[in-house]
This record gives sequence, C-alpha cells and structure tokens, in this order.
Amino acid sequence: MSRRIVYIGLERCDFIYHLSTILSLRGSVLVVDNSISGDLFSAVCKNGEKTAEWNNITYARNVDVEKSDTSYYEHVIIYAGSEPYSEKLDNATLLVMPDYTKNGVKLLEKLAATDQTEQTLIIMRDYCTKKLTDKSIATLVGINPKAIVGHLNLSIQDVAAYVTLTHNGHQNIKGVSDNMLEALTYVVSKFFAMDDKKAAKLVMDAKKIK
Repeated sequence: MSRRIVYIGLERCDFIYHLSTILSLRGSVLVVDNSISGDLFSAVCKNGEKTAEWNNITYARNVDVEKSDTSYYEHVIIYAGSEPYSEKLDNATLLVMPDYTKNGVKLLEKLAATDQTEQTLIIMRDYCTKKLTDKSIATLVGINPKAIVGHLNLSIQDVAAYVTLTHNGHQNIKGVSDNMLEALTYVVSKFFAMDDKKAAKLVMDAKKIK
C-alpha cells in the first residue's frame, strides 16, 4: 500500500512541491492537487493535460484518491489545501501548515474538533511577530502546544522561489531558505522514520536535481 501524506493549510504549494521532489528519490510519487486554488497543478501543467510528469513524479488535479488505484506509486501526497481532509487517513501522515491569520487559526480549530490528530505534524507558516506565539495559538484553539512542532519564518527568499515556481513550473530546492530546508528535513525524517542525519542527506541529494 502506498504511504500517504495529506496536507491541509495555507494554499501555497511550494512546500509540497519540494517535498515531492525529495520523496521521488525514494520511489515513485503521485501528487494530487485537490486544493481550491489549484496553484500547484497550474504551475507544473502548462499544456492543458490531465496529468503532468516530471522525473519520478506524477501530478494530477481533483482526484478522489479513495476511489482510485494508487498502488503503482510508493508515495502519495494529497494537497487538500484550506479545507480539512474528510476521508480516512489509514497509513497516512497529516501535515497541517496554516499561517497566523484568523483564517489560519480557524483551520486549526476545525482540526481540533475532529479525531484526526494521530500521526499529525503541525507547522505554522509565515511567522512574523513575537506578539503571536505558537503556545498562545495552541491555547486559543484548544490543542496541546507540543502538537505544534515548529514554524516557518516569513521569508522573502521563499516568496521569490514560490513566484518563480508558479511562472516557470519548476524551482530548484537550492533557492529556498535554510528555515524551509530544516522544515522539509523534519517532515522527511518523520515520514520515513529515519534519523535527522539521513533525512538531511536525502534533502541535500534533492538539491542536486535540476
């Protein structure tokens, strides 16, 4: 059975795009863009096709994964975007990445109201003010502060890389911030249950992909 990552949160596809590149070094990857904006699929698919393929990755848009045969792929990433994923999460890691806006906090509130909290990684996005802490956000929505495993600082470097991705359909991992690389390394280590050094090496190998 394919291993799955289900992403809900800020509809900015850069993290999922880079993560899929890294996972492709350990087997074939299916990335399904079920987000509202469709920003990932519109970036990588320029010819109006139903799927786009690059190296060991297949990108698709608006696919019901539960009713599809995904056995060909070692890894499946479901980019659900700003709506909590309602399907079963068997054999899946739930990656939650909201920002600090009121809408982002509401997304965490919806998550806290469900039982989808096991195998869940919460990383806050675009941290930009000390007036809002991860602990205060966790207290506000009623989750354990330890459930928030980290945050990504607001980075002009990452914004520039995202803009380049949406226009060119490709972006090398070399172009992202160190903070982004650290977050990717953390998620990879948890997904593969490997130590930090091995995960960091996998990320470094992905930086060589052109």
